[in-house]
Amino acid sequence: MGAFARSPRLATGKLYALAGAAYTYSPAPTAAPAAWVLALHYTAPKVYAPGRITVDAKGNIWAANNWLPGTRNPSPYVTVQDPVGSPIFNSPISGGGMKAGAWGLAIDHQGSVWVPRYADDAMAKYSPSGKPLSPSTSFKNGDLNHRS
Repeated sequence: MGAFARSPRLATGKLYALAGAAYTYSPAPTAAPAAWVLALHYTAPKVYAPGRITVDAKGNIWAANNWLPGTRNPSPYVTVQDPVGSPIFNSPISGGGMKAGAWGLAIDHQGSVWVPRYADDAMAKYSPSGKPLSPSTSFKNGDLNHRS
């Protein structure tokens, strides 16, 4: 199943057969689709208006929150859940200059997670275990360029 996660076109027939056995949807599809799409609707505490999410090599879900619930104040939090949705790394985590997650997260070759800050030219960086690696002001040097 790991290969399917990386390339959802690999096993459409097998998944179609499983879906047919479940009798979950009506009307049932009459043929296997070209690819399967997974939509997530997750309502964990302190996950509020996530800019985007990313999935690390262990299947953990990382999300940067745009603002604090019930306010227009920027959120200093990044939430991390294990593959079944339980918070890990003392999530929500803060530090590293995180302020209002922007649109998109990235994971580098070492497994570090990069989170852009909303409305300015800055990035926060976290280790694969959730430890802030960027300074308290985040990374602002280089050619970062926020565009609306």
